[in-house]
Amino acid sequence: MKKIAIVAGLVIAACQPAPDQPKSFEDLLKITDSTDEQICTLAVSDFLRTMTPEELETAKAKAFDFENLIADTVDDPAAQIKVLFRRSALRRRLLAGEGNLELANEFYQNLNASETKPESLTEYHEAYHYWMDRIQEQSQYGGPESVAFNLRFCVMNEKRAALHAASRTDILLRMKNGVTLPAPELVENINHETSFSDGFSEERLAEIYTEETIERLTPLARAQMRGDKAFLPTDPKSEKLFWEKRDEEIAAMIEFIRSHDFKTPANQLGYMTDIDQSLRKLWNDNEAKVHFQDDAQFDAFRANIPERVQKIDEFNTAKLQNMLKNRGWFRDDLDGRGAANDAWLIAQHADRNPEFQKDVLKLIEAQLESPGVSKSNYAYLYDRVQMNTAHTDGTEPLLRYATQGRCTGPGTWENYPVEEPERIDALRAEVGLGTLADYKSRFKDMCTRDERSQ
Repeated sequence: MKKIAIVAGLVIAACQPAPDQPKSFEDLLKITDSTDEQICTLAVSDFLRTMTPEELETAKAKAFDFENLIADTVDDPAAQIKVLFRRSALRRRLLAGEGNLELANEFYQNLNASETKPESLTEYHEAYHYWMDRIQEQSQYGGPESVAFNLRFCVMNEKRAALHAASRTDILLRMKNGVTLPAPELVENINHETSFSDGFSEERLAEIYTEETIERLTPLARAQMRGDKAFLPTDPKSEKLFWEKRDEEIAAMIEFIRSHDFKTPANQLGYMTDIDQSLRKLWNDNEAKVHFQDDAQFDAFRANIPERVQKIDEFNTAKLQNMLKNRGWFRDDLDGRGAANDAWLIAQHADRNPEFQKDVLKLIEAQLESPGVSKSNYAYLYDRVQMNTAHTDGTEPLLRYATQGRCTGPGTWENYPVEEPERIDALRAEVGLGTLADYKSRFKDMCTRDERSQ
C-alpha cells in the first residue's frame, strides 16, 4: 500500500510553472474551469483594480453560485466536483487579497503534491483522511480573514478537486462492474462525496441500497455500512418500524465493540464515534422531516431519540474509561490516526459523568503538543466541564471560550456566560478558534426553535 504522503497530492505537481496571469475575471474563470494550472499563485490585483466594487461583487456572486454550477455539470459527476472544488479554491484566493505568492508556493510544496494518484479503495480512503487532517490544522494559520488561512485553504481545495474527481470516476466504474454489499470501503468513499450537496452520494447509495439487498444483511452489517449516517434510503418511513430496525443495529454494534479484538485504539474509537454521530444526526429536523411520511410520525420518532443517545453515551463512556486505565491520553502517532479526536468526542458527550470529563481534561492538557491532540478540542471540553460542574454544585457556569450555548430562535444562537467577555476573541484565538461572531453565524441554518424553555 502506498503511503499517504505519496497519494495525497494526486495529479498536481509541487512546482508547476506559473500559469499565464489572468487579465480579466473571465480569464480567471477560464483558468479555473478549463485547466489544471495552479490557482493559488495567480496574480489578480492588477485586473481587480479595474473593476468597481459593484462589478466585482456581481462577478463573484455569479462565479460562486454553486447551485447553478451543479445544475450545469449534472451529467458528469467527476467534472462537476472538480470545477466545484476549483471554484472554491478560487474563492479562497480572492479572499487572500493581494496575497503572498511565495507563501502559496510553500503550501504547494509542504502539502505533498505528487504525480501519483490512488488506485485502491483503501488508498482513496487514506487520501481523504490526509486532507481531513490538514483541514483540522487550519486554525494554526489564523482566522478566516487571514492571508495564510485562505491561501492554504486555496491549495487544499485545488488538490482535493483532483482527488474527488478521480475518486468519483473510480466509484462509478466499480458500480458499473457490480457491487456486492456490504462493501464497507466503497460505501465509506461514497459517503466522503457529499460535498456541496450535489446529490452524488445520495444517488449512488440509492442505486445500491435496495430493499432486497438491505434485507439480506445482518443488523451488524447494516450498522457498519451506515457508518455515521443518520438515514439510509431504505430506512422505514414509519416511526415504529424505523426504531425496530435501528435498535437491532444499535444492539449489534454495541456487542461488536464489546467483544471484537481491534488492531488499534483508533479502529475501536472509530466505530464508537460512528454510532454516536449516526444517532445525534437524527436531530437534524430538515433531514428527518423529509424522511418520515407525516408530522405525526416525525414527532413520535423525535421523542424517542434521547433514550437511544443516552444508552450509547453511557456505553461509550464506560468503554472509554476502560481504555484509559493506566495510560495517558491518545496520540495519533501511537494509537492510530484520528484516535485523539474520536476519544475527545466521546468524552465531550460523557455529560452524565462530569468527574470523568475532568479527568480527561487533565489528560488532554498534558498532551496538547502531541500528534492529533487539538487545542480547540481542549477548549470545547473545558467549557463542557465548566457547565457540568456548575450544574452539580449550584454555581453559575462561566465558560472560558464560549463554545457552549443554545438556540434562542430560528437562526439565532447565544453562548452561556463567559469569564472574560471583553477578551473572548483573544482567548478563542489562543486555542485556534475563530471569532465568536463567526461561530454564532454557523448556527444560522442549524437553529430551528427557541431552546431556552426546554
